[in-house]
Formats: sequence, C-alpha cells, structure tokens
Amino acid sequence: MVNIADQLKALSDETRLRIVNLLYDKELCVCDILKVLDITQTKASRHLAYLKNNGFVRDRKEAQWSHYALIKKENELLKVLVENYLRKESIYQEDLENLEKYFAVKKEKCDI
Repeated sequence: MVNIADQLKALSDETRLRIVNLLYDKELCVCDILKVLDITQTKASRHLAYLKNNGFVRDRKEAQWSHYALIKKENELLKVLVENYLRKESIYQEDLENLEKYFAVKKEKCDI
C-alpha cells in the first residue's frame, strides 16, 4: 500500500503534474510525452518511474517502446486534481493543445 504522504510528494512536481494531465485521457508512449513537454528522455523516464512507484501509473512494453497510462480506478485524488484544477490552468491546457497538434502531425506523416 502506498503512503498518502509519498503520493502527495509525487504530485508536488510540475513536470509530474503535466505528465498526469497528459495521461488522464489516454495511454501515451514515452516518446510522445517528451516531444509534447519538450523534455529529455531521461527526465521523462525519471518522472514516470516516480509516478509508477507511487501507484499513479502503469507501464507496458511494446517492442522497444514503453507506454504509460494512469491508474485512475478508485483514485478520487487524481480526478479532482485534474478536472478541478489542472485543466483550468493555461500551462496544462497548452500541453493538451500541443498533444493534439503533435498527434495531427504524426498522423499526417504516417498517411504520406
């Protein structure tokens, strides 16, 4: 069982909050997260590991890629945090817009 103090520490970093915001609606590859947030692979992996160790995300491997998803089941803290706070602030809204733009460009490249 994860300690609530440790969970709150895990959510006390802006990069981790930005990752939680992105993962709230869908599973993402590490490569998607680092492109959208403009962070290094090392930084993304470190923050994702911190979130995973505190029970917020799960991962799965697909070839050489790691995909992450939020563990939202019975986690009212994440629901309130994302829906009532993060999604109302401009930086988190911009991250979601950048994610949509990133996927549009990615899809366009695949369709060519």
